[in-house]
Amino acid sequence: MPLDYVSEPVVKDLIHYGRALDLTDHAEPPTWEPSWGKLWNLQEALSAIQPIQPDSPLYAPAQAKAADWQAQIQDLTQLHYANLTASIGHPLTLQLAIDQASRVAPARPRRLQAQTLVAHWGQEIERMDDRPYLRIAEKLATSGTIAAFQQAIGLANQILPNRALRQEAQTAIAQWQDQIEILEDKPILAEAQTLAAADKLQEAIDKANTIPPDRALHAQAQAAIDGWQTKLDEIEIAADRPILIEAEELAAQQRYTLAIEAASQIGSDRALYDQAQAAIAQWQIERQALLDQWALEAPASEESGYTDYPPTDEYSGVEGGAAIEDPLY
Repeated sequence: MPLDYVSEPVVKDLIHYGRALDLTDHAEPPTWEPSWGKLWNLQEALSAIQPIQPDSPLYAPAQAKAADWQAQIQDLTQLHYANLTASIGHPLTLQLAIDQASRVAPARPRRLQAQTLVAHWGQEIERMDDRPYLRIAEKLATSGTIAAFQQAIGLANQILPNRALRQEAQTAIAQWQDQIEILEDKPILAEAQTLAAADKLQEAIDKANTIPPDRALHAQAQAAIDGWQTKLDEIEIAADRPILIEAEELAAQQRYTLAIEAASQIGSDRALYDQAQAAIAQWQIERQALLDQWALEAPASEESGYTDYPPTDEYSGVEGGAAIEDPLY
């Protein structure tokens, strides 16, 4: 409508209508509980549009809004009474509040809020029904024995999966199960620690490894094992390092077979095994290369009348330079 043709009554109606919309557009508190402030604003909005007459161009939209606001007022009033009933905090009054809120029909504007309240009060009833089981279970668990924890778990398991306290019960059950596992496995870890203190490191590691991965003390056992394994590796390295050094010295003299035999003394369960095997592989390559070189040089030496390839004094395995089957000793 062009502003030139807006009459004074229409301007007043616009003011009334705008005020009503402003009242109803106020954000509700972030809660599912019915708000007295919202109810008051809806009533004020209805009062604000009362002066709009049927001949006003704003009458039809105002009446449509009024119908919705009136329905909301009715729903909110019913929900307020239900909320007051629920505030008594007894299972019977909570059930009565649920019955009252359930009367808000599916097509009503406050149906979602009503259903949210119904769900909340239903959970409150479940908490009141199941809390005694959990309290008794918690009291049993304070004894700190395996039998007490098992009884507590059995009692807490009576709280079914779809109940409000189910998650809390399952959290407690998990903690009690951990305590049972600790009580069961602690002697094993203590025995392993005793073995380690007596320098029986491998036995200590084997004992601690009997604690399965899904047990409460597994991480603690593995941390202890890591420490013992490090110490065991240090001992093994100290014992095997001279062997490897000797083998390296032999290899430096091109006495590869003796070097390989020496390094092979380091077993597969020892800390220096991988290093020894890598050295052996390299020496095997170097030995073969040297044999190939001698094979190529042998014909030339025969033509010149010199046949001592390889030199038996340097590579012989027996005193006096007597030749043996493998010349790389």
